Amino acid sequence: MQNHMLQILSLIAMDLPTSLDEHALRDCKVDVLRSVRHLSRDETLSRTRRARYTAGTLPDPAGGGGRAVPAYRDEGGVDADRGTETFAEVALDLDSERWAGTRFLLRAGKALHRRRKQVTVRFRPAEHPSAHSAPANELRIGLDGPDDLALHLTGGALKPPSPAPVTLAAPPPASDLPAYGHVLLDILSGGSTLSVRGDEAEAAWRVVTPVLAAWNAGLVPLEEYAAGSAGPP
Repeated sequence: MQNHMLQILSLIAMDLPTSLDEHALRDCKVDVLRSVRHLSRDETLSRTRRARYTAGTLPDPAGGGGRAVPAYRDEGGVDADRGTETFAEVALDLDSERWAGTRFLLRAGKALHRRRKQVTVRFRPAEHPSAHSAPANELRIGLDGPDDLALHLTGGALKPPSPAPVTLAAPPPASDLPAYGHVLLDILSGGSTLSVRGDEAEAAWRVVTPVLAAWNAGLVPLEEYAAGSAGPP
């Protein structure tokens, strides 16, 4: 959450940098993290969740019968008394004119029913929606998967005249390097565009510190969800 999830938040919400050099890009990311509204002690109760998986069955990606897994507390080497969570969710707001009224929901978990790394941008409905109810338009940006970019729209069907789903999708760009390969290549080439700057790391810790403090104090209950499910209800 402190590292990968907040990195994605900063990239999605940042203003257009004046250039793509390492200073301009990282300055824009830091500005986003500094604009995250601080969560009060009471807000951690309503805006954060933590959970741990119990025994269940993880689905087989190849379509088989799945794999049974024990509860996390029964896994080898786990101290059940520490209350370590395997699922975390945080809802954040930015003190920014551009993002006023927009909620950013960060969610990460282990042993879920589906392996997915994705950003979902849900658009607000029109001010004067039609008489037909329709799901919100969504832009889904995959970070690790075959469906890398998909725009889910609600269009009009001629027969009958009612909203119908329309999906525009594009495959990810071809690359000879994995994600961390690009980071290492940037470093070996003398660059630091893809690295985290010191003040950026401090700004990220400022966001999560009140959440961790509330969790460590036992203010937010540790929920449970079955392995192989979509997470806590």
